[in-house]
Amino acid sequence: MLIIDKRKGEKMPEYEVIPTPSVGLNRALGGGLYSGMTHLLWGTPSSGKTTMCYHIIAEAQRRGFRPVIIDSEYSYKDKYAEQCGMDVSDPVIVQGTIIEDILKAITPLLEDQNEKHIYLIDSM
Repeated sequence: MLIIDKRKGEKMPEYEVIPTPSVGLNRALGGGLYSGMTHLLWGTPSSGKTTMCYHIIAEAQRRGFRPVIIDSEYSYKDKYAEQCGMDVSDPVIVQGTIIEDILKAITPLLEDQNEKHIYLIDSM
C-alpha cells in the first residue's frame, strides 16, 4: 500500500518508462510501459507475446533492471532470449507450476530494496 501525505510535502513516486519495440504502441502508451505497474499482454497462441516481452526485458536490462522469468510452460531458451537482445547471464529463471513454490522462490527478490527487477510470468 502506498500512502502519500501532500500536506507533509510528500511526492508521488516517479516511474521509469521502458519502451516497447513498437513505435506505435509506445506512442499509445505515452512512451512505453511504466515500471512499478502490472501489464498484461494477451493474445492468441503464437502471436508474439513472449517475443515482445523478451524485447522489453532486453530494454529494461539496458536501464538497470534484472529480469525474473517465471516460466510455467518450461519454454524458456537462452538462445532465443539472446536473439531477442537479452543478456542471458543475468536473469533469474523460475520454472514450475505450483504457485506456492514459485512465491517461495521469488519472495527474497520482491523484498530486495537494492536491485530493480522486471518480472515476466509466462504463462498464466
